[in-house]
Amino acid sequence: MPELTHSHETHHSQEHNIQTDTNFIGKIGQKIWDNRMIIVLLIAIFLIAFGIRGHLLRYEYLFEFDSFYHARLVEDLVLQGHFSNPDPLAYYQLPNGMQPQVMSLYHIVSAFLYEIVAFGQPFNKELFMWTIQFFPVVFGSIISILLYFLGKEVFNKKVGIIMAFVGAVTPAFAYRTMAGAQGDNAFGFIWFVLGFIFFVRAVKTNTLDKKSVINIVLAGIMFGLMSMSWDMYLLIPLIVIFYSIFAIVIIASKERAHTHETDLTQNHAFVFAVKVIIAMLIFHVMCYAYGENWIGDALGYIGSPLKLGSDVTLFLVLGGALIASAVSIFYISKSNKETKSLFFSLALIGLYAGFIVMTFVFITVPDLQDRSTLASMVGEESVGNQFFGTKYNSLILFPWLAIILLPLSLWLFKREESHTSIIFFFWVIITLFMAWYKLKFTFVFGLAIAPAAAVVAYIILEGLKKFQIEKGLEAKVILVSLFVLLLFGVGASAKFFPDYVPYVDEHPEWQAAQQWIIESTPKDAKLFNWWDQGHILTFITERKVSTDNRNGSNEANVAMSKFIITTDTNEAYNIAANQIGADYVVLDSSMITEAGTFEYYVANKVDSSLVQKYYQGVVRVLNCQDTDTNTPSVTCEGNTISRAEWNKLADKWKSTPDDFQNGSEPVFYYKSHDQLIIINQALNNTNVIKVWMNSEETKDYYEDAYTKLGIKILKIKR
Repeated sequence: MPELTHSHETHHSQEHNIQTDTNFIGKIGQKIWDNRMIIVLLIAIFLIAFGIRGHLLRYEYLFEFDSFYHARLVEDLVLQGHFSNPDPLAYYQLPNGMQPQVMSLYHIVSAFLYEIVAFGQPFNKELFMWTIQFFPVVFGSIISILLYFLGKEVFNKKVGIIMAFVGAVTPAFAYRTMAGAQGDNAFGFIWFVLGFIFFVRAVKTNTLDKKSVINIVLAGIMFGLMSMSWDMYLLIPLIVIFYSIFAIVIIASKERAHTHETDLTQNHAFVFAVKVIIAMLIFHVMCYAYGENWIGDALGYIGSPLKLGSDVTLFLVLGGALIASAVSIFYISKSNKETKSLFFSLALIGLYAGFIVMTFVFITVPDLQDRSTLASMVGEESVGNQFFGTKYNSLILFPWLAIILLPLSLWLFKREESHTSIIFFFWVIITLFMAWYKLKFTFVFGLAIAPAAAVVAYIILEGLKKFQIEKGLEAKVILVSLFVLLLFGVGASAKFFPDYVPYVDEHPEWQAAQQWIIESTPKDAKLFNWWDQGHILTFITERKVSTDNRNGSNEANVAMSKFIITTDTNEAYNIAANQIGADYVVLDSSMITEAGTFEYYVANKVDSSLVQKYYQGVVRVLNCQDTDTNTPSVTCEGNTISRAEWNKLADKWKSTPDDFQNGSEPVFYYKSHDQLIIINQALNNTNVIKVWMNSEETKDYYEDAYTKLGIKILKIKR
């Protein structure tokens, strides 16, 4: 009988488990069915995001220069499990070499993902480069979907869908998450959005229950993981601190009187402060454990326009946060209704004050950077606002509308958790400030277009409900306007992206030169090069370079600059052969027309008076066709030159000009394989022209190893 009873109980238990599993599966199925429209829309948004970003997969090479460097680091991880230190392929002339970048979570995850794709097969560089191209597309598409969940948490599902869609199509954001882009940017933003999803879930409630604690801990971990992935983690403390200062005042101003006023766990403002502290403490520990200094980086950037150091800025910002917290917890939350209403209004006024101050700075300060420095010459360091039309198209209206309307919406639509939308306010206003003054931050602001659009969409939808004009003409006009803006966003993407091609794919001359280097130089060959090709040369050719896009040695940049513009060929040879110790010199014909740039590097300042001599008269380098055939003429970028005239042009350096412009300015004409070079006296005296045109002074120093399509590689004789 005991055995029969046990068998009966076991059978009953199995039936119970099956029933429980069935109920669980049924609930999941019902939830999927209830959200079927949302799921379909999210799949469509993912495919749109993937399509926009993935079109560059048809090309062979990576999109950005820095992508090649990060690919090389990931390759190191795949092949040997660590980064080589010092870097074996860059800055070989430095006594101690150059340390590689600190290993980030992006590198580790990318190496792991490649191993999954490779499926145990031996390392294949073509497959590896394709996976590196592919990852940013996936990361960017995932972020677009995550934006839905963030928009849903702050507002609602409809707004979340709009937020995800705008994130998918905004050109400036998609641009840096395209195939072959620098993957750590997109990868870092995954943790950023995830962190704020959990953060909002935690601070929406006024209790320290288990669910809230789990969410705020997860938020802190996600924020910490971003600090281990990408330097733009500096956004997190800026957004959280400024949001918290205003949010805690608003939370306290909405708080009802407590039965037990001495119990701080019942004080909503105190509970909010504890949650923020938990998240930021976890972030702080992870950030500093990884070796990042958010105080110096984030607060230093904010303080720089005001000429304040990071320590002073930290004191002011944290001091403001502490004062706001103390006043909110111990005074506002316990005040009468009129006092609370006053502080609520002051908080909204404070948000508008921030907008007014930012606008005033925009109007009165056209640039924050000293344009006489060499660093200011890099394209991504340019002032960013001049590119807003191209980067954002009509979508640029969303941030301005969001900043202006969000404080008003807090007063107009009084939701208990409305303070969470202030996260979007500071996300938008901080990144707008960054992008306004620096081109490289337009990508960061590009993602902020999505929360800005969410704010505007929420205000429109809530306004239609509040004023009961859903079916009126005003509602139709507003909805049509919103639709047009979103449509323009898609149109902007369709117009923006087809123009972009990976650099190496777009420049076949470099493909041919790199292939020659691989096939015709020793594997331990040392190249003397300019920094802009460094990352590409090391990854593709696996040869050593004297400098790369990190600009880790000013001496290397000055050395190449002197090699180009000096008139002393002996000095130039000594630089290349002895100071740098190179085997080959890599030049391109653009160095001739951009000689002024190298003059700046030698002088260590940007001064137009130094370079005027290089641009006097006619200075051109034209690509020519039919130079090696018997056709009656040669065509050089629309200019037709008879074969007889072409044959008369010098292919060796000369000191006697061919012509005089305006009767006094010497002009020199050269033919160089497939290019026509027209220069003035100052350029003709430079070393770069003498080595390019095989002068008598330099023929014993170098062997012309490769010249094609404007690329010249010289082998140094010893």
